[in-house]
Amino acid sequence: GSVAVLDGSLWHASTPNRSNRPRSALLGMYIRPCCLAQEDMRGQLADIKNPSELTRQLMGENQYQPEDVK
Repeated sequence: GSVAVLDGSLWHASTPNRSNRPRSALLGMYIRPCCLAQEDMRGQLADIKNPSELTRQLMGENQYQPEDVK
């Protein structure tokens, strides 16, 4: 397979997939533990049946979350 490493700002400038094959992407996100990500990874974690400990950790299950986030 092929791998492309690029800046996330290019995501919004991508072109349609005009091939007959599906296109997969693995998005990585690095964020300080005291910051909340724009993507609700905890909410998505609830949709996974029996997630492994590693999956729960990577999706921020134990991440600090302020009580009064607005």
